[in-house]
Amino acid sequence: MIYPQMLASALIHPGLLWAGVGAMALPIIIHLLSRRRYVRLPWAAMDYLLAALRKNRRRLQMERWLLLAVRCLVLGLCGLALSRPMGCADSQAGQLLAQRSGLHVLVINTSASMLYRASNRSHMRAAQNLAVGLIERMRPGQDAVVIIAAGAPARAIIAEPTLDLAAAAAAVRQLQAGYGGGDLPEALRQALRIARSADTYGKRTCHLITDASAVAWQLPGEPLKDLGRQLAGVCRLEHYDVSEPGQWNRAVVALPPPRDGLMGRFGGELTADGLFQGRDPLPLRWTLDDRAVEGAARVSERAGESRWAWRAAPGAGAHVVAVAVAEADPMEWDNVRRRALWVEAALNVLLVEGDRAARPLEGSAGFL
Repeated sequence: MIYPQMLASALIHPGLLWAGVGAMALPIIIHLLSRRRYVRLPWAAMDYLLAALRKNRRRLQMERWLLLAVRCLVLGLCGLALSRPMGCADSQAGQLLAQRSGLHVLVINTSASMLYRASNRSHMRAAQNLAVGLIERMRPGQDAVVIIAAGAPARAIIAEPTLDLAAAAAAVRQLQAGYGGGDLPEALRQALRIARSADTYGKRTCHLITDASAVAWQLPGEPLKDLGRQLAGVCRLEHYDVSEPGQWNRAVVALPPPRDGLMGRFGGELTADGLFQGRDPLPLRWTLDDRAVEGAARVSERAGESRWAWRAAPGAGAHVVAVAVAEADPMEWDNVRRRALWVEAALNVLLVEGDRAARPLEGSAGFL
């Protein structure tokens, strides 16, 4: 049962609804006043007309009652529309009064691969333009929007369905790609939970906007296939690939610290791993404290990857080593890696002999 308090809480202007309900009495009053009293006078020429009227009397009365009901309903619905029942999405009254036309869940990849630039714009910018275009084609006041960023971690930018399409478009324009990976499975799990809970919407659609990177789709255990089947049972799935054919990338993917540290007198070895997708491998540029160094060499190579090593012997103290690809590419953020190092001038060692000797090299620690 819909109580007056519930109905009032679901409307922005509840007084206009009661005004519309009161206006429904106007057609009834007009109908009653229009029933004029008349005097019956016999007239032979009207016998045939009266017989036809009596024959169709029931149909005519039904039409009049239907016309009166339609007039009352129009006035009542006008009052309901003017009361603006826009804020009742989560109320029981809103669920009983009407259902939304459609729900659109936008899952947008915000991982580091979306920073790739193609056709003078990044994948992230292309995804934003696509998402805003989808929102602009939605019906104001009928279609609701949910926005989920599939970064790491995945998070819902707009978790509750909203009819404010302008606010949803503004939220999409403010999205930024991060410098880490993405969590597409978790983003789809959130989309599945929201789509299942939004059972008051007649049509539900999940728009997946990504660059179709292999690291996001080729996951162990096939979680995306299972989530895809579950989502397909709840809503319609649409995937938009913003990448372009023939993409390539060079990157420095690792610059680990030296395994045994660096000593000012003896030095040590530094290694760096390069990634070359779609292009031939190039030498990596090494710098020490912003000064170029020589002597780095390739020590191993396999499909699309290579490892380089440099024998470093910097002075004692703090230093910064940087490794960069030799040429710029469409994804600039992964072209260089830096590592801060602390180089010890000397290592003090305390030797304790268990068997001392009078002559050198005869004690138990003589070999040290």
